[in-house]
Amino acid sequence: MRALSFLLTFLAVAVLVVGSIFWINRDTFLAVFQNRPAILEGSEWVEKTYSLGGLIEFMAEQPQHAALLSVPFRDISETDITDAHPESYRPEHGLAPSGDQANRRTPDPANGQRHHQAHDRTPGQRHDQATGRTPDPATGQAIRYRSDLMHPAGTLSNLMLAITYADLVTSGALDPDTQINTEKVSSFHIPGLDRRHQQTFRRWKSELPAPPTIDNLVRYLLRHNDPAAADFLFFFLGPDDVSAMTRQLGGGLIEPPVPQFGLRMTALEKPAGQSLSERLSALGSIDRSVFLVDAVAAAQRQWDQPRDVPEASIPSFQDQRTLHGLYPRLQPDRFADIIASIWQNTLISQAASEKLQQLLLRDPGDRLLAPHVHWYAAQFDERMSYLSGWSAAGKTKTPGFRVQIILAVDIPAGLWFHMNSNFMIQDFHNRMFYDPAIRTRSHDLLM
Repeated sequence: MRALSFLLTFLAVAVLVVGSIFWINRDTFLAVFQNRPAILEGSEWVEKTYSLGGLIEFMAEQPQHAALLSVPFRDISETDITDAHPESYRPEHGLAPSGDQANRRTPDPANGQRHHQAHDRTPGQRHDQATGRTPDPATGQAIRYRSDLMHPAGTLSNLMLAITYADLVTSGALDPDTQINTEKVSSFHIPGLDRRHQQTFRRWKSELPAPPTIDNLVRYLLRHNDPAAADFLFFFLGPDDVSAMTRQLGGGLIEPPVPQFGLRMTALEKPAGQSLSERLSALGSIDRSVFLVDAVAAAQRQWDQPRDVPEASIPSFQDQRTLHGLYPRLQPDRFADIIASIWQNTLISQAASEKLQQLLLRDPGDRLLAPHVHWYAAQFDERMSYLSGWSAAGKTKTPGFRVQIILAVDIPAGLWFHMNSNFMIQDFHNRMFYDPAIRTRSHDLLM
């Protein structure tokens, strides 16, 4: 009898635990159940891509799903960079406001928008455009695979926000200690999506003696890729300035960043009787410039008159995949030239380049990579069926530095889950810096 009582108690507790786990994660379980066909698509490649060698083979055999660039450059020494900005290796550097913050002019806190000062120049005017740079073969093989084509790249174009910010700060048009309205940032949050910025704002409120500054927000964005922070920054800096900078540096080969709020709302605000799949298909068939302008306009309305946003999840993996294919596109070759010019101190001006280095430098976060690099910078983005990333690093024993861009484009959901959960794009970037065997295999299969 005692054994039976114990067994019943054990079963009851087990059912309660399993039920609790299911209830807490019910949305995830339901999403997986509803998307079984999408998850099975591409499953034949999952077993083959448990190694980076298998991933390289996938890229070679399925070229429509990939782009890769890994190019060495020579100019400024690694010591010049890290000696100038050693504190930038600390990911949270810059959270505390500087001591003279109270003496700086601040914008109208009611809407958080900066005071636009008169510019007698176009953003980037001082820059002799960084295209056609010759890589340095002495620092390793140059690998370019489909890097001359335009590809959807998630939010990698948010780098243009940081570049515009650095230009405005170093030209004196924007005070980096300008305080921001965090409620204005939160107005771009879409329920059902990432809420990391809210946790950060609560931490800032308890840790900082004053409201966070625009510099705090930019550093946070470059570390965590928060969509609400990016959307706020787009309007705070000024859409015209951001677009002008992108045109100046991108030469038509990099589309300006577009608020994710606007991209999503443009897709979800569909005519009555039209399914989301039909809406996305229609958006994909119209002129891209029209779609992107509409997306910016949708976000502009939220900036001008913030409103509560209803739950806006997209349950279908295929619909998510289609939406992410509409995100801003870029050509890796051109994008790499811009990144390289930052580390060569030639992007816009030396002061702007050095400011960007302060913002972008980070700890490698990989104990195998760390001994091989003297400085490191990177950004990664992952969203259903798309994995994107750029990285740059100076080798410890080799002059110059290397710039890399790796894109997994429109891949099946099952393969995406496998690659994303194993951080394969980040690992690929890191191995390309220190493992000559991976670089050689990439060169042999992709060139």
